[in-house]
Amino acid sequence: MKKLSELIIGISDATLIGNKDAVISRLITDSRKIKEGDLFFAVRGAHSDGHAHIAEALSKGASAIVYDREIELPKNITAVRVKDSYQALAPISKVFYDAPASRMKMIGITGTNGKTTTAFLLRSILETSGIKTSLLGTVGYLIGNKTIDAPNTTPDALLLNSLLSESLEAGIDSVVMEVSSHALKLGRVSEMKFECGIFTNLTQDHLDFHSDMEDYFESKLKLFELSNGKGAVNLDDRYGLRIQSLFSNVISFGENGSVTAKNIDYKIDGTKFDLIMPGFSKRISTRLVGRPNVWNCLASAAGAISVGIEMNDIVAGLESADAPPGRFELVPTNERFAIAVDYAHTPDALERLLQTGRELKPRRLHLLFGCGGDRDRKKRPIMGEIAERLADKVWITSDNPRTEAPEKIIDEIMPGAGSKSHRICDRREAIFKAVSELQEGDILLVAGKGHETYQIIGTEKNHFDDREVVRDAVIMREEKKRNRSN
Repeated sequence: MKKLSELIIGISDATLIGNKDAVISRLITDSRKIKEGDLFFAVRGAHSDGHAHIAEALSKGASAIVYDREIELPKNITAVRVKDSYQALAPISKVFYDAPASRMKMIGITGTNGKTTTAFLLRSILETSGIKTSLLGTVGYLIGNKTIDAPNTTPDALLLNSLLSESLEAGIDSVVMEVSSHALKLGRVSEMKFECGIFTNLTQDHLDFHSDMEDYFESKLKLFELSNGKGAVNLDDRYGLRIQSLFSNVISFGENGSVTAKNIDYKIDGTKFDLIMPGFSKRISTRLVGRPNVWNCLASAAGAISVGIEMNDIVAGLESADAPPGRFELVPTNERFAIAVDYAHTPDALERLLQTGRELKPRRLHLLFGCGGDRDRKKRPIMGEIAERLADKVWITSDNPRTEAPEKIIDEIMPGAGSKSHRICDRREAIFKAVSELQEGDILLVAGKGHETYQIIGTEKNHFDDREVVRDAVIMREEKKRNRSN
């Protein structure tokens, strides 16, 4: 517990009304969960405004309110007026939880694609070297043996500091976290210092949130400002070259980086390559598939070097690591074809996924994908064109349509597509159809949702797991095959 005056001491624009010594037992943004002694932040969101729930919060026993606009407040209450309630979450939660980030080694990973796999690989490296490590990212928040569902790639500042505090209590030494452009632009990590920042790449995505690619890049760049310019950057990406030109204390990776890969051997069950690092070279074997994952290995290795990890521990960590859920995740079958589920949902990620499929030399390469609703519409025809160019057969279907009409989303994908592409709006039906047409030696890539166990249609979130649906489709296919042979 903390006194209110302690919590706001670092906020220069704070105006306190009422009892500065009010005791705060918890910080909260959801008025439905208020308990006595809480500090309620009236935050303006996409669908609701916390200012409309101030009376409710007070009636439930909130000790004080943080608000940011001109409103009539009830008499005899304790409140703090700030410029932006959401921005105030970071400094206040940092003080409330006693600055947990400052007591651990913080490593941030940013980029359009590859963040999750790089985070998993780096965690494996750190754990191999004896450093207990939490992981915060898209597929969940991993603290010791505990996994917490992730509402966002990077949690808001309040939840983030809570998770970091929990990590400290669990004896964690280091935290590897994916840092999204949203988190950087909205200030979720503004009160943290990072030991190292890792930049994977920057390609088209989130242009529904960012005004343009330059704004997107400027947001990513903030991670290196928070790490004093220390980290690892991908030199195969033009934005990575820009970061390198701005900060001298970065380690490069990629085709011409100081950390690179040679003599790559791609197989459906893993990849072998020569890992070359400053003063060190060794052929390694990883269970991860495809060129993008080789580059994720390079990113994690460069990040590990940046924080002082021994070369042999880097190799051991890479070789023992599993891919994250839904990242080129093979679905077991008894058939002589392969099906992989992957999270690729941007033009660049889809192109890389299809190139990975091509590297495995299938008889025919099939792709099933869609585009999310209420998100960047400009990428839809681009993804249609990529699919048409690189796959032999394409099934265009729904992803998470959200509040858009599913058929309309497909309509916007189709201008880039062509004769190889077929549309089936229902994702389950599309998966069953795609699986039914596979032949020996084929590969089917089911793209877009990866690890997700839901589908959002309208405002409803329904259970849907591509891996489960693929298994069901394979079972049905096998049953039909047995029935024909009887």
